[in-house]
Amino acid sequence: MDELSGSIKQKEKTAVVNDLASMGTDSTRAALKRLIDQDLDFGEDGSLVVLENGKATSINLDEYKGKLKELYPYLISESHGKGGGRSGALGSGGSGGVPATLEECKGDKKLEAAYFNNQLSQGN
Repeated sequence: MDELSGSIKQKEKTAVVNDLASMGTDSTRAALKRLIDQDLDFGEDGSLVVLENGKATSINLDEYKGKLKELYPYLISESHGKGGGRSGALGSGGSGGVPATLEECKGDKKLEAAYFNNQLSQGN
């Protein structure tokens, strides 16, 4: 019974993650899925909850969807500039640039988004 319940929950989470990740572009959707998947978990009552730094928040899924562009500006399709993938506040390397490793992001969602976008654009 628990296995069936867990399977149903996982399918529900996967459906929500896929729906939210559809806000990304073809090249950023996979990274966005991974990040969204880490941001969601199940509460004690079995419902999906939004996490921040690994802890449950009071944010509901609709509010989270509204915050995705703010959380992951470089992965959401509406936030890409017209001039190409390298335009904007984050450059390539150097001070204030895209982190070279995921560890350098230190949990900062915007830096993680920039890191993943950079990895995808380089084909890594």
